[in-house]
Amino acid sequence: MSPRTRHSQSGAALLLAMIIVTLVSTIAAGMVWQQSRAIHVEAAERARAQVGWMLHSGIDFAREVVRRFDDANPQRDQPWDADLAETRLSALLAADRDNSADASLDAFISGRISDAQSRYNLHRLVGVDGKLVEVEAKAFTRLCEAIGLPDSAAMVMSGLVKAHAAQAADRAADAAIAPTRVEQLIWLGVDPASLARLMEFVELLPVDTPVNLNTARREVIYAAIDGISLSDAERLVRVRATRFASIEQLVSERLLAPTIALDPGRVSVKTSYFVAEATVRFEDNAITERALLERQGAGASATVVVRRSERFPLRAT
Repeated sequence: MSPRTRHSQSGAALLLAMIIVTLVSTIAAGMVWQQSRAIHVEAAERARAQVGWMLHSGIDFAREVVRRFDDANPQRDQPWDADLAETRLSALLAADRDNSADASLDAFISGRISDAQSRYNLHRLVGVDGKLVEVEAKAFTRLCEAIGLPDSAAMVMSGLVKAHAAQAADRAADAAIAPTRVEQLIWLGVDPASLARLMEFVELLPVDTPVNLNTARREVIYAAIDGISLSDAERLVRVRATRFASIEQLVSERLLAPTIALDPGRVSVKTSYFVAEATVRFEDNAITERALLERQGAGASATVVVRRSERFPLRAT
């Protein structure tokens, strides 16, 4: 074999070896990347599952708080009197002597419970016949005027009537589907800024409910009681420090003008619906679960049912 032939074969062998090394390196790098990706996906899924359980536990805790509260005692602290400030989860777990959780767990939980009947219930606007309830239309108009959104009143009312009519006639494609949550009022054309303002004063519950005078803001009280002035509504908010035991108390203590009649179907001093929120902040993300709770019964036999629940997706903080 000539020197030139041997040199050519050596060069070909070296080139083949380099190609093989390159292929092996590429395959190995791909396998390492896939394994790394699988580890990250598994870690993310595990974190999501852990956060889900934390949120579930938070809502269950809220249910127990609601079940135990006593709105028959006007001087007793109620669930909306205190929120759960953001707390490191490991600090809560450390209180359990039988719990050996990792103290370095970088997760924080916070929560709050609010009275859903402290807001005006938009469900009252549309009657069982699908038509606008006149007395409630006037009440909602007063509310929108009091909070500076007079143009939103007609838009919301007409939109709700059209949406209910379309559903009743099985023509959902012809109009917006009837909203089931306040956030969905945007379907009716309410702009985001007005919607954000409305959400402070209105709720959309599955049944007609009266406004709780012990927790409602003055604008909501002003809307719920015919003939009352905004200043009188403000006075009721100031004097309810120990909470009203009954709506008759407002009459007996002459807190309202004699000409004002209170409708028990529209105002009350008790509540059955609550909104519970639990938020978990985990590493660089946070997720919130909001649930509508209904308290059924009273005393030790009371039960709390979750009427609806929604979970906001993970978002960067």
